[in-house]
Amino acid sequence: SDIKWSHFYTVKNSDIELLSMERRAGCREIAYGVESGSDRILKLLNKNQTIGDVKKAFKSCNTANIKATALFMLGLPSETEEDLKATKSLITSLKTYQDIATIYRPYPKTPLYESLNFKEPLTLEEQADFYDYGELGENVTNVSKVATKELLRWQKYFYRRTLLKELYFSIRDCNCQRLR
Repeated sequence: SDIKWSHFYTVKNSDIELLSMERRAGCREIAYGVESGSDRILKLLNKNQTIGDVKKAFKSCNTANIKATALFMLGLPSETEEDLKATKSLITSLKTYQDIATIYRPYPKTPLYESLNFKEPLTLEEQADFYDYGELGENVTNVSKVATKELLRWQKYFYRRTLLKELYFSIRDCNCQRLR
């Protein structure tokens, strides 16, 4: 196909036959909401996916020659250092195009927010501004069991991985163009 496109998708619905058809139709990248490398956290989020499902989806994308991006959330309610280590283990086991991580911020009227049972509703300042959704500042409530400073360190880890991958793919694609 002359038209190249991408989309967001769920890992549960990814199979090699479908992905192969999408590739022939012009799909070049799929972004998956992986969220965490911890099955416990995935269950908390009602993601209806396991780490095995994630690995299978990414392997299928690679087989179909579709770039797969992994989207993660850090600092989820009750998340621990062990959960973050499981996320790092997962991310290093996947062949991804990009690894993007945002830090969870509780948004009123969402099921996850309601499950936190705040004694007092969050103030407007504590509620995340959608333009800063991936940042965690002093005025935002951290609902994980990991220190804010540590969450920011983890997020920088993801930024570095994505930057290095962008550099790699840019150089590779540039060299491929010159070889033609």
